[in-house]
Amino acid sequence: MTDLPVDRALRLEVTDNEDGLIQVRLSALSPESQKVSYEIVTQGASRSSHRGNTTLAANEPATLSTISFSYADNWCVKLNAVEESGKSYDLQEGPGCG
Repeated sequence: MTDLPVDRALRLEVTDNEDGLIQVRLSALSPESQKVSYEIVTQGASRSSHRGNTTLAANEPATLSTISFSYADNWCVKLNAVEESGKSYDLQEGPGCG
């Protein structure tokens, strides 16, 4: 799991279930109402991407996306997020991200 500073609205949780699947959960918690956009790219046995835009309510936890994909030795999950203020950040997790 990627622990974020409190000034970031999005959080990326990645779990290797050891059953051949990697599970990804994109969650949100913002101290203020704001619009966010994001793109998640997963690489494992295959590659996929998911984009979204949403408005977050202040102090309301939300799950924005859940993704499962097949394990590969070089799996990687990348998130690019842009908040309404213009602040952007990239998060990544997995042995294939380096």
